[in-house]
Amino acid sequence: MSYQHAGIYAIVKRVIGWLILFLPLFQRQFR
Repeated sequence: MSYQHAGIYAIVKRVIGWLILFLPLFQRQFR
């Protein structure tokens, strides 16, 4: 695994974490 690939994987994990945190807030707004 190259350094660049590891960086992209870390960013993807961080984005997924933010989506999980904000998903309930988005559901409240759209309902």
